[in-house]
Amino acid sequence: MIDSWTGSGSTEELVVGILREILGSLPGGTDLTPDDRLLDLGMTSFRLMQVLIALVRAFAVELPDSALRLETFESAGSIAAVVAR
Repeated sequence: MIDSWTGSGSTEELVVGILREILGSLPGGTDLTPDDRLLDLGMTSFRLMQVLIALVRAFAVELPDSALRLETFESAGSIAAVVAR
C-alpha cells in the first residue's frame, strides 16, 4: 500500500518504491532505477496523480505549482530532487 512508504530510506529510495507500486510490473521484467524515463515505462496522467498523492502522504510535502511540470516527473531521480528541496 502506498501509505506504507514512510520512514527510513533515502528520498530517492522511497520515491522508487512508490513508483514501483504504482507502475506495477515493468516491461521485460526490468527493475526501476532512478534514471529510467517514466513515460517509457507506462506512466499515464492517472498514475501521475497517484504519484502526487503518494508523495504528499509519504513526505508531508506540498509541491509548488512551479514544480508541476513534465520535467519534474521524468524519472524517480528528478522527482526525488524536487521533493528533497
